[in-house]
Amino acid sequence: MNNGLLHIGLQITEKDLYPFYVDLLHGEIINTFKLNRDIANCIFSKDKETVVYEVAYKWFTLELFIDHKSIKTFSHLCIQSEDANKNALQAIEKGYPIFLRKSENNSKTYFIRDTNENLFEIKQTIVKMIL
Repeated sequence: MNNGLLHIGLQITEKDLYPFYVDLLHGEIINTFKLNRDIANCIFSKDKETVVYEVAYKWFTLELFIDHKSIKTFSHLCIQSEDANKNALQAIEKGYPIFLRKSENNSKTYFIRDTNENLFEIKQTIVKMIL
């Protein structure tokens, strides 16, 4: 049996939707819906109606649940980017905190956090030249 990733659900604050998930991470909003209070309570123990945005990327989709700020965890998503440096500069320009980790082979990995404490690890796509 093969399993495949369909989407990842994250809780975000609405102010991050466009500057972080659409502009910075280059996502496209493909759907929005309201999760009714009863279902939100049964599945997620959230006793309120919740707006959800589906945002598509090249290889995955995020379901972004609009809610209040959450607590910090070790949870994170790792994204491969063709221009991680540009993503980092855009994050700085938009006021999002970043942390840069350099490895021994001088590769750079950026950690960018949205205002709801969701953490993204952005790695540069490695392009191998065939001679």
